[in-house]
Amino acid sequence: MEKQKILFSIILFLGIGLHAQYIPDGFNFGAAITSTYQDEQLVGFSPRLEYAPTCYTSYMGTYSYQFSLTDSTIEGFHEFSYSVNTILFNFEPTYITIGGGYMFNTSSTFDEKDNDAILFFKTGDVNHGLELKLRALIRIDLPIHIFAEVNFRSLGRLYDTVGIGALYDFDLD
Repeated sequence: MEKQKILFSIILFLGIGLHAQYIPDGFNFGAAITSTYQDEQLVGFSPRLEYAPTCYTSYMGTYSYQFSLTDSTIEGFHEFSYSVNTILFNFEPTYITIGGGYMFNTSSTFDEKDNDAILFFKTGDVNHGLELKLRALIRIDLPIHIFAEVNFRSLGRLYDTVGIGALYDFDLD
């Protein structure tokens, strides 16, 4: 009886996890408002473009400008990331995706504050690192999604972000 429960759970998990989210060969455009974990006064605006070659995988390019709302002595910085994302779970109309990729930013405070950084390198004034992205999307109406995301960055906890935003799916067919 225990083996049947395990087999049923595996089949159910695969059935939920493999259901399609993206329109194949579709582009999604969106934007998010973000904040960092370590300093909630650092906020940002983040437009993004996503391409989905299949129903399960997407490639996302994101730009963000992070700045302080209250402290004018904190210098803002630009951030770019490129990630590959796939569906982890699908509970129609909610999707949980996970992704990983490369990111870089122009933060001038990287040397001063980030002693917890791992897997990074610098070229001139640019800081390079890795990103792990976890996102929950809810389809409001075809083609509109709202989402919440968490980004873990190898540059240190100051650059980890949470965000909320919306996506619009463009069907190219």
